[in-house]
Amino acid sequence: MLSAKDFGKNFEWGVAIAAAQNEGAATEDGKGLSIWDVYARRTGKIKGGGKPAVGCDFYHRYKDDL
Repeated sequence: MLSAKDFGKNFEWGVAIAAAQNEGAATEDGKGLSIWDVYARRTGKIKGGGKPAVGCDFYHRYKDDL
């Protein structure tokens, strides 16, 4: 397993998150649809017809994740 010492002292860590994969709740509390939400609702755009409406539902489950 790697540890922080396995990286150089100038190594910069970074993180990212994508709303469509994580947030869910696109229409709650005044939130609006993202470009991805609109695109994914179009028939034939997502293989298998999947929709990113819920994702990991971080919007409702964030306390469990923190």
